[in-house]
Amino acid sequence: MPDNKLPAACYSILPSTGELIMIERGVCGYYPSNKSMPFPDINRKIADEFNTHCGVTRAQEEAMLAGSLFGWDKPAAKPRNYDADGKPLRQQPKTKPPKDYAR
Repeated sequence: MPDNKLPAACYSILPSTGELIMIERGVCGYYPSNKSMPFPDINRKIADEFNTHCGVTRAQEEAMLAGSLFGWDKPAAKPRNYDADGKPLRQQPKTKPPKDYAR
């Protein structure tokens, strides 16, 4: 189930090609955009402008991209797992309590 803090849709950049894509919440995969240019940096600007206009944060965009590619039930599909720049937050390793060696 997609995170309810995700927008209905957003634009992003396909990591492998730099192509401009559109992602819909809860849908596996993505839609190529007819606005895509042959230059990834221009596509990044287009995605940023559209998403900003629609109130989509970079964390939400990255979560949407991860959800569409890897599954909406994965931790990467949650915006809370990204910082404001869309970079993944480091998970703190779970530590086990020290063993009690007293007998």
